[in-house]
Amino acid sequence: MLITKPRPFSLEWRGSVRSRFPDRHTKAHADDLSWPKFEAAWLLVDRGGTVALLGDRGTGKTQMAYAMGMRMAANRGTRPGDTFAYFRADDLFGYCREWIGIDADSRRHNERNLYDVPLLVIDEVQDRLATEFEDVSLTRIVDKRYGNQLPTVLIANLQPKDFERHAGLSITSRLMETGAMVHCNWGSFRAVSAKEHA
Repeated sequence: MLITKPRPFSLEWRGSVRSRFPDRHTKAHADDLSWPKFEAAWLLVDRGGTVALLGDRGTGKTQMAYAMGMRMAANRGTRPGDTFAYFRADDLFGYCREWIGIDADSRRHNERNLYDVPLLVIDEVQDRLATEFEDVSLTRIVDKRYGNQLPTVLIANLQPKDFERHAGLSITSRLMETGAMVHCNWGSFRAVSAKEHA
């Protein structure tokens, strides 16, 4: 489904939440993000799908997600800060634990932000502790966004088969219905950069 008229949305968090891409990615210059896998992932995100960017470290997965967020903001004519939210998985679950102790109205407000932000990116999914709390929280977030037909990008330094085990059946089935696992199976850009600067 293509969304032609975006819903108005203003992203404002309550509490100590920090939701933005690391400076390394916002200041980087992507030389060429017209790779077929980027474009395929973008089409799924643009249609409200759930996409997992998978593969070894340093392959540009987070940079790809940032480029998707910026493209979405440009297409919608909205500020990036009101278009996408970025979290490392361990930070996200830390915030979710904090919200248990705040007033119910603030907790619901922050949860609605997770469920309603036009694009949600969760990075380093492989680093979560896989506790019951984190399993339930991640599944709930992905499920609510799936129901709202809003795109979610999950990023993990895992191979596709390992991601399936790590994410669980509920998330994997939603991902396969509305999106895809994109295997970023090329070499590390960090290794190339290190050689160039040696």
